[in-house]
Amino acid sequence: MDLIIYLFDSEPEIKKPKSQAIQPVNIPPTNFVIGTITIITNTLSGIKKAVFNRYKLNTSNVQFCREVMKWTGPILREAGVRYFPTITVRYNKTKSKMGAYIPSTNSIVIYLKGHNGDLSEICSTVLHEVKHHIQSKKDPEFRKLMNYNKYGYVNNRIEVEARDFEKKHFQACLDYLCEKGIISKY
Repeated sequence: MDLIIYLFDSEPEIKKPKSQAIQPVNIPPTNFVIGTITIITNTLSGIKKAVFNRYKLNTSNVQFCREVMKWTGPILREAGVRYFPTITVRYNKTKSKMGAYIPSTNSIVIYLKGHNGDLSEICSTVLHEVKHHIQSKKDPEFRKLMNYNKYGYVNNRIEVEARDFEKKHFQACLDYLCEKGIISKY
């Protein structure tokens, strides 16, 4: 951390030219710049891991996903949804998916390897997919909006709502799971 402070918090030395003639510009060697960028990137990566992956799993991944879904019971009830979706945990890695909701079978699929073991990401994904379950039961346009080729993904209303839902409930769910002993902070 001292290196970052040294590189960015000090005023750069500006040498005044001795004469009006054009002075050559000293460009730092490329290796110095690349080395500095690497140090900064590694430091930020370490900070990200410390902030976002600060939970230890005390049970199986399947049980963890089920407990996140169970936590949403009162939310489902309040929304008028009578039952939980089924949940399947897959260990294969996909390039584009962290989870999926399948309305025809009322099921959620969570792809664990897409999360790199980050419990907070897994929790967010389960919450996101639970919101899709609620939408499938309450939003008449849900199936139409699932046509991502036609309506897009990022700005699609159902995806925006699902991201807002996961952000709103994420921390309360993690706190509950800590209290119940499913995960623990470290």
